[in-house]
Amino acid sequence: MIGLAVAAALPLGAQIGDEFDDLRTRWKAAIAGWNLDLTDPAVAARGRSLDASARNVWNSMDKSAARMALFPDLASTTVSSHIPSSYDRLRTMPLALETPGATLFDDERLALDLISALDWMYANRYNEIGGLFHA
Repeated sequence: MIGLAVAAALPLGAQIGDEFDDLRTRWKAAIAGWNLDLTDPAVAARGRSLDASARNVWNSMDKSAARMALFPDLASTTVSSHIPSSYDRLRTMPLALETPGATLFDDERLALDLISALDWMYANRYNEIGGLFHA
């Protein structure tokens, strides 16, 4: 936290941005397990499980340019549960991408496929303009 005298000298955006940047970094570290003991067998087992889950999701995802859905079993545009289910699957990918010790840690192809998937979901399944179920 920055002191009041220093805060008063900074532009408002810098004060808020710095505090939120710090908070985001600490939150990301806690979620991704940056401070975990990777030699602990329980931690290593959790890392292997995360890797396997993320790799399964990544392998099952349709990455083609002409895709009509991200996942073949979640392709409906009339079943509302397919949207949160798709996002739940995608959630494992950034966790593996950001978890030190994971085999997918900092994998550039995974990052690009994840960005593409999130962009596709926004454009085709849910956004603030069209709402749900774009065809």
